[in-house]
Amino acid sequence: NGGDPMGIYYNSYELDLKHQLQHYVEWKVFVENQKEVLNNLRMEISLEPVPKTTKFGFDAGGGGWDKPSQEEMYVSQKDEKEHRYQVKLMQVKQLESQIRILDNCLEALTGTEAQIVKDRFIYGKKWEAVAIGAGCNEKTCRDKAHRAISKMSRMVYAEAGPSQTNLKFFPMGLSVS
Repeated sequence: NGGDPMGIYYNSYELDLKHQLQHYVEWKVFVENQKEVLNNLRMEISLEPVPKTTKFGFDAGGGGWDKPSQEEMYVSQKDEKEHRYQVKLMQVKQLESQIRILDNCLEALTGTEAQIVKDRFIYGKKWEAVAIGAGCNEKTCRDKAHRAISKMSRMVYAEAGPSQTNLKFFPMGLSVS
């Protein structure tokens, strides 16, 4: 971009988007697996504590330390599991949100653009294979991919959108140089 600081700035959004697309499949599988982990953890948390039992006899003398009761240990374990559950749930919700954003962007692209982006950036195919799948030459395919990534970055990041707030129309026949 010829040393244009704005070009570098916008490019960072595109690089971030490409990184997200490269991890798209991993994130989807991770989310599904973590949902199973969360279900199991929720079942563990919902288990009832061991009922308190009556204790007969005298304690041996000499003292010692007070050990927590079974109920106290259960409550402590339940609190720790609840904390783990909340942390994992937040992770899953954040990734699900990111996946939905990427899905929305991919749906907004034309069929060919979406196919190119998926093949190249999500599935990691070589440009030659992407071009064959899209039915165009490699250069056209790369150009479409660049435009699609640029579009997607403007859909995801408000800062990457056009900075011009009003449109200027020029009468026919006038050229702007």
